[in-house]
Amino acid sequence: MIRGTTQVHTFFMPFDLSNIRDIYVTYVQNEQEIIEKSIEDISFEYQRKAISVELSQYDTLLFHPYTLPGSDIVSIQIRLNTFDGRTMASHIMRTRVYDVLKQGVI
Repeated sequence: MIRGTTQVHTFFMPFDLSNIRDIYVTYVQNEQEIIEKSIEDISFEYQRKAISVELSQYDTLLFHPYTLPGSDIVSIQIRLNTFDGRTMASHIMRTRVYDVLKQGVI
């Protein structure tokens, strides 16, 4: 992920999306929650069984680039509840954060 850019993260789910009651996509860096997107922020593609989360320039500027080994890693996890009472969580996914030369929103 590159700071200061807009990003769309698409995740494919192994079940019918119409059964989702609540869903959260959480982004953590250096053991601190940086961004959490909820059902209102998430796009659903029911036929493809995919959800998409859009991060703005403001969002991606919240992440920190490399300063120490491992400090540029962002962990991402999806958690959800279904209408039939199940609660699920994805495996934790990880991505690196890369910096930009021109800082700030353009």
